[in-house]
Amino acid sequence: RMKEASCKVQDSRLERDEIPHVGAPPDIHLPPKNIWRGAVRVLVIPGNGDPAFNGTAHKTLQGEWSDNEMREFEEQFLDRHPVGTTETCYYGPPDREGHVGVVFNLMAAL
Repeated sequence: RMKEASCKVQDSRLERDEIPHVGAPPDIHLPPKNIWRGAVRVLVIPGNGDPAFNGTAHKTLQGEWSDNEMREFEEQFLDRHPVGTTETCYYGPPDREGHVGVVFNLMAAL
């Protein structure tokens, strides 16, 4: 169950990672494929009186990555959440690794 909070944006960046190409013939070497996601570091201030905590918000609760064609949308996500602003956000219970997901759009948690 997601809970509502206020999130103060502390930092944001475009993260990059690489994944190998899948399905290429073994005799053809293709360079790794770049993938991207916007990461917004926030101070989560729960509305129910629980202690504030640091978190990272992505476009989706799972923090999914986008390929090069979608990089622009990840950059736009960062632009919509400028450093120093405070806005409504939502956070969920910790997953098995203890990571608490944070999103700005409740629909992104579904």
